[in-house]
Amino acid sequence: MKSSVIGVITAHVVWVVAGRAQLAFDSLSYLLSKVNQTNKVEVELGTMAMERGSSLEVRRFGELLLRDHQAADEKILAEARRKNISILDVSMLSPDEIENMQAERADIEKMKTLSGVEFDTAFLQLMQEGHKAPTAWLRPKLDTIDDADIRELLLKIYPILEQHHALAGNLLAQRG
Repeated sequence: MKSSVIGVITAHVVWVVAGRAQLAFDSLSYLLSKVNQTNKVEVELGTMAMERGSSLEVRRFGELLLRDHQAADEKILAEARRKNISILDVSMLSPDEIENMQAERADIEKMKTLSGVEFDTAFLQLMQEGHKAPTAWLRPKLDTIDDADIRELLLKIYPILEQHHALAGNLLAQRG
């Protein structure tokens, strides 16, 4: 009896681990999950900039981030539902992605302690750096996506990320 219980538990653990590996290699699910998680972070940071930004430019940039990333996420989630593609829970992402998300969370917590010009500068630096990474990992994937609808959707989102990166850089440069 004891060995059969252990066998069932072992089989369940192997199934869970295998299921995680299978989901991780399902490229559309994994890709859309990464984009979804990125959008959530950007919406949170955009909201924070609208509330904590000391300059009108930073508050407007926050509003732009909020609007663009909410709209992008709504489209991503709608397309995933339409095509029956699972958006993975954060725990199902790769260890590297989980580590990146923990670093993002630490950045967000740090931003909550800042105010005034210090907040504005740190926010713009974070946005410039934060929009460089998604454009770097997304660009090579765009040409490999077989699903025409999802490729088209991501091709529409990609230039927005580039615009956010450029805008953050321009606003930082204006600060001197």
